[in-house]
Amino acid sequence: MITNEHFGRDYGAMYRKTTMFFRECFKSYGVTFAEMIVLKYVLDNQGTSQDDIANEMAVDKTAIARSLKSLDALGLLIRQENPDNHRMKKVYATDQALRYKTYFDKIVKHWNEILFAEFTEEEKEFIVGAFARMRQHAIDADIGNEVAKLNNGE
Repeated sequence: MITNEHFGRDYGAMYRKTTMFFRECFKSYGVTFAEMIVLKYVLDNQGTSQDDIANEMAVDKTAIARSLKSLDALGLLIRQENPDNHRMKKVYATDQALRYKTYFDKIVKHWNEILFAEFTEEEKEFIVGAFARMRQHAIDADIGNEVAKLNNGE
């Protein structure tokens, strides 16, 4: 049984502060938090597809399409037709976006130092592993089915 009844509150506060930190870091770039996350994924996964991004982030494909369109307009990525599947486009970060990669990495490293201050290496590894597993459980959850279980008293 989970004994921390405030986990959702704690997780929410951490998410909101993370969002605020990243927004502030990128304020002058004209990029939203959602776009930053998509751009970071593309920077780390050159040649990915819109579907891959949506699946990895557990976000609606339409939202990813909007972010890609905006990042394309800013000159931060390009979409090229996949020669193996003409209906799918591969996504690449531009040279301009690649210049942001070092800054991105610096921001992530700094924020992680803040979040993990006073934790041992073992604790850090456990937390990161546990969150990865929780993330996968969330992605795999059939929301409609889970709500139906609650409503049926299961």
